[in-house]
Amino acid sequence: MMTAEQRSALEQAVLEALSAQQIERAATTLVEGYGPEILGFLFVATGRQQDSSDIFSDYCEDLWRGLPAFRGESTFRTWSYRLAYH
Repeated sequence: MMTAEQRSALEQAVLEALSAQQIERAATTLVEGYGPEILGFLFVATGRQQDSSDIFSDYCEDLWRGLPAFRGESTFRTWSYRLAYH
């Protein structure tokens, strides 16, 4: 589990990458930072490794597509969980 300081640094790194229009870097930073946490959430929600892996793949695709339109109305962590949930 990340500390508050680590989460803050991750959020800032993603924001800086987005501000520089470096979408690939922003997405990679998000997946590397929050990916294990999101995958764990999906596994708990589904109870099946294969299902959680499939949903995680969809989450990553949605993240790549949606990141350029991120409006900053929440943290990237909250937004990531919302993507994974849907």
